[in-house]
Amino acid sequence: MPRTFIIKGRDPRYLKDYFEAALREISNGSDIRAVGRKYNIPFSTLQLHNVSQAVHLGTGRSTHFTDIEETYLVNIVAVLQLKLLHLGKYKTFKNGQPTIEWYYTFMKRHPQLTTAKSIPLELRRAKITQTIV
Repeated sequence: MPRTFIIKGRDPRYLKDYFEAALREISNGSDIRAVGRKYNIPFSTLQLHNVSQAVHLGTGRSTHFTDIEETYLVNIVAVLQLKLLHLGKYKTFKNGQPTIEWYYTFMKRHPQLTTAKSIPLELRRAKITQTIV
């Protein structure tokens, strides 16, 4: 059965340049609500990024790993794919660990990784050794 789940959410309705300009205006002493109306940015978004100095831009939660950790993980998986094994969804974490949705979004963020299903060798091919070849 094909996967039909679609992650819901909206893209921001404002440009990144406008967002940065709005944050600059707020830090210079302008009213948050007035700046929000001027640039058409929600008050709660401006308040979150102004008060907590949040690093995450865009919709949704931030990823579990940092960018450096995720890049390191991708490099390890790529090396393992070349040398030892292929990544499949059965290799993901289980029991209270990241879910299948984490796996799908991780694979979507890193298209250079591929999944493969291992297929057992036929008996004739398994019996061939290096000396026979």
